[in-house]
Amino acid sequence: MKRDSLDMQVSQRGQEAQQVLANPAYIQAIAQMKLDVIEAWKGCPIRDTDGQRLYLQIAKLAEKFDTMLHATWRRGASPR
Repeated sequence: MKRDSLDMQVSQRGQEAQQVLANPAYIQAIAQMKLDVIEAWKGCPIRDTDGQRLYLQIAKLAEKFDTMLHATWRRGASPR
């Protein structure tokens, strides 16, 4: 019984993640965020290693968030 409840929760989270991933506002926002971070990094002075490191961290965080959302969707969509 517990396993069925857990499977239902995973499935529900997967459906919710899919709704976010299919949302045009999310698609536009995550794409723009990634582009903005890259542009900010390109504009960062070479000597500003702290700034470069910060932009790298932000870029990695954005990618991690998107990757985690896709993983949640895939786990919920996988047959049990």
